[in-house]
Amino acid sequence: MTWLAVALLVGAVGDLEHLHLDAAARGSLLVGNGQTLRGGTYRAGASLQYSHANLKDPGGTLLRDRFAVTITGAAGITHWLEFSAELPVIVHQVSESAAFAPSSAGLGTPFVHAKVSILHEGFPVAVWASLGFGIPVGTPAALGDGGFAFLPRVNVGRVFTRLQLGAELGALFRERASQLYVSLAASQLGEGLRGEVSVRGFVSLSGAKAGLELLFGGRYPAGNFELFFLGGPGFGKSLTTPTFRVYGGVAFGNGGPPLPRCTESIRYPVDECPELDQDHDGILNGVDLAPTAAEDKDGFQDEDGVPDPDNDGDGFLDAVDRCPNEAGEDEGCPVVEPPPPPEPLEPAEPEDPPEG
Repeated sequence: MTWLAVALLVGAVGDLEHLHLDAAARGSLLVGNGQTLRGGTYRAGASLQYSHANLKDPGGTLLRDRFAVTITGAAGITHWLEFSAELPVIVHQVSESAAFAPSSAGLGTPFVHAKVSILHEGFPVAVWASLGFGIPVGTPAALGDGGFAFLPRVNVGRVFTRLQLGAELGALFRERASQLYVSLAASQLGEGLRGEVSVRGFVSLSGAKAGLELLFGGRYPAGNFELFFLGGPGFGKSLTTPTFRVYGGVAFGNGGPPLPRCTESIRYPVDECPELDQDHDGILNGVDLAPTAAEDKDGFQDEDGVPDPDNDGDGFLDAVDRCPNEAGEDEGCPVVEPPPPPEPLEPAEPEDPPEG
């Protein structure tokens, strides 16, 4: 391959990276589950990425090895608005072509994202939309700058008790190498190590070949920290799809686990679903003082949602209390004192006999 052909190829590529981890990671590490971070919660992480054969031409591999570190952060502003950012740094890369000598290190394209929740409570699926902006301050000589970039995305997901699913449709618009993509993911929920699998397929808008990546990952929580890894092969004839890539990293946050949807058919957090009625007593969670224990409808304080097994508090349960609304010790009834005995009558004095 001639030097001119290499120069034209690199100029057409611009920013080599087209895969972005989800900074909030509510679903898989790559694909969301339709949920945004709740207001006041956050997640920050750092990962080391290695990719092999990340740039190819019809004659073979141009960029053999690439190492990069990416710093990510996401914060929930309200229950429906989330902001995130990512900063990629190319630590080291090695070329296999004598005619192609990119810088061995440099800055990638930083991105900022705004994410808005569209569907959340009361719906069987969650949906968010996001718009990301790439800032063209990367290092062109290290294939880290593709000019201004825009990344609109729509994500839909469903959280079950032990599994969550996500699907994402997006477009990466850049001055060079724009593309459309679709991603699917399934990930486990629960304690300990959680596995996940994601697949991302894309097609270039400049007429280049399509590509696909299949990534398997795992996440292990330890308090507010999380260790994670992700990796897998690439397929297709796209010039920028690596033969394989791997990530390893750590994250810290206070967002907690993903939340099931607000539907009565699955388990859900009561405080996140005030319009439902978990104990099915006719009193909504938002005003029920005991939302997980059904009110006993017996005419005594039935409006607060709290069951009252002993209305009068005398220690006799209503089921056996003969006077459930009146405290007493006689099988739940007040003890009735016997009437006092009548006073004895004093003997009458004899009458004087009549005179005469």
